[in-house]
Amino acid sequence: MTRYQDLVADCLWGDGDGSATAFLPRRLFSLRYGGRDLDSTTLPRTVHTNDATTATAGVRRLDVTYDVDPGVLELHLSVRIFHDRPVIEYTPVLHGVGDRPCDIVEDLFMLDYRLPLLCMEREQRLLSSHLGVRYNLGSDCAFRDFVAMHADLWNHPGSRDLELRAVEGRSSSTFMPYFGVDYDDLHGVNVAVGWSGAWKAQFRNDGQTGRIAVSMLNTHFRVLPGERLRQPSFCLQFRDGIGIRAAQNVFRRHMLAVHSPRDSRGELLTAPISFVTWGGMQSTNMLDRIRVIREQQLPYDVFWIDAGWSGFDGKCPHHFETHLDGPSDWPIRVGNWRINRSPHPQGLRPVSDAARAAGMKFLAWFEPERVHRKSQAAILREHPEWLVGKNDDLLFNLGAPDAWQWLLNTLKDFIDEEGIDYYRQDFNFNTLPYWAQMDAPDRVGVAEMKHIDGLYRLWDALRETYPDMLIDNCASGGRRLDFELLSRSIPLWQSDLQCYPDHRREGSQVENFYLNDWLPQHAGCSWLPENDDYDVLSMLATGVSLKPWGTDNRRPGPETNWDFHRRALAIAQRVRPILRDGDYYPLSDRPEDLSHWCAYQAHLPEEDRGMVMAFRRPECPAAQQSYALQGLSPDAIYELQWTDGHSDRRRGADLAAGLRLELPQPRSCALCFYQRLRS
Repeated sequence: MTRYQDLVADCLWGDGDGSATAFLPRRLFSLRYGGRDLDSTTLPRTVHTNDATTATAGVRRLDVTYDVDPGVLELHLSVRIFHDRPVIEYTPVLHGVGDRPCDIVEDLFMLDYRLPLLCMEREQRLLSSHLGVRYNLGSDCAFRDFVAMHADLWNHPGSRDLELRAVEGRSSSTFMPYFGVDYDDLHGVNVAVGWSGAWKAQFRNDGQTGRIAVSMLNTHFRVLPGERLRQPSFCLQFRDGIGIRAAQNVFRRHMLAVHSPRDSRGELLTAPISFVTWGGMQSTNMLDRIRVIREQQLPYDVFWIDAGWSGFDGKCPHHFETHLDGPSDWPIRVGNWRINRSPHPQGLRPVSDAARAAGMKFLAWFEPERVHRKSQAAILREHPEWLVGKNDDLLFNLGAPDAWQWLLNTLKDFIDEEGIDYYRQDFNFNTLPYWAQMDAPDRVGVAEMKHIDGLYRLWDALRETYPDMLIDNCASGGRRLDFELLSRSIPLWQSDLQCYPDHRREGSQVENFYLNDWLPQHAGCSWLPENDDYDVLSMLATGVSLKPWGTDNRRPGPETNWDFHRRALAIAQRVRPILRDGDYYPLSDRPEDLSHWCAYQAHLPEEDRGMVMAFRRPECPAAQQSYALQGLSPDAIYELQWTDGHSDRRRGADLAAGLRLELPQPRSCALCFYQRLRS
């Protein structure tokens, strides 16, 4: 793997011609500049490296400068080559280095990767007649959120091309920014797009080469003197002689090692088990919930207050309490970052102090990129130049330096004064029309570039000031899951499908089944109905966000089954490290088809233990299934512990041949933990 990876790096940034292996790329990026078509193979470049400082980390770092227009425009690539796994990453920045604006940059594909389909070493021979493209739907608050898709591209009309195109300004709202392109079962490349705005991807098979091209939706702009404009970054994982499933687990481990936030000690921050409350809930009721958590010894990691705590004074009920207090007006409060004294007369500090005293972190919701015209926020009067839009929802311009600094100071003051440990950032509207409104005809795409760069710098500044802070990445549930934001955050609310108590639990099963393939850390939500294992296990991911008594009119009563509650939390704690650190194996097929079971395995190879989760759906006629477990030692004996209380022992070879599961009743589930027995 290392040899192949070095050859790729040499082909892209060194002096080699790529002839040593047939599967090497022929170019990396392309653009049209001043009416001329340019790419990575035609532009002069300078490569700087300092391996001495990175040798111990197993990473080779390169700074590559391309002279797009000498003395006027440069393209800088910060490159990382990982020697312990076949991964290359790079972050591009355009830099205006002259004293005048550059010519028009357009059709800027910062990934325009050409894969040879014909080998030219000795004679022209076919390497592959087709390309397979694996990709996933994004989050749309729908049952099919994150479902996996596949397209076969052949060199004949009607099947040569595939395009994935965002329809709004959030990176995973339409499609997930992760996909695989495969020659065959043993060769291909996984691509992750590091961009939190809108992007498009184009795939083509022209018979001689395959093309993977990714860019922002629209680029037609000049770079001003001294200006630096960030572009989407990319993670390329090469698959040479390794199967798709094994490669996915390499990718998961890479995401955990490189693109998961860490605390001040360098230890991974982990998706927590959270107790969720509505922000408009009375402080007295929040304190009562914390008292119950302490008395019942419920092992929650986080006490979370969601939207509704901010803005002008007045009741702000949850949507499900509107029959008591009138309509919920939380959306019009967005952008007014003062405390609503109606539910919180003493602010949030009494609640945050009580949460920490009970052994929990305190998490609070914000949505700083949106300001509502009716919010009564002072910024509407004092700095209207920082706000963009023609409707009631206005975009806070993170690309404006003064606005950015004001927001950072405002958030830091609030975090310090109210004792906020974890910061939750939501993002509930489509920004594409706002960015288009800001762009001049010769600056198309620039507003988005500056806003996304401002977002990254904002979160970096918060993490630098509060290195132990976890940032929860929401965006209407799962709509900003690109690796740049996941490097700084963990999504604790993976889809707004779970906002409603009566949502289809099978939708959460589908979300976890497919998200686990790309993301080692994420969390779903459960309303924790009493004595319902099917509900709780459907939601379990690396973490879980629970809201059993999250509103004023939902509270624990004398009938509460505390043993069930404690058992659910104990299962979540046990599942978490296996799903986070383990290899992932989908066992069932197409779980979005509700006549199918949904089943998967996670396995910790270093410890030779893991888990199997399985669901028989209400519509599923089959009461039995058998699944071949992966990663086990054939001659070893494993103890299987089932959450219904029984246990047994099996040989690894027998489990690899098939673990037989029987669920006599529809809408039922099974969870098994297994561990190799040591002699």
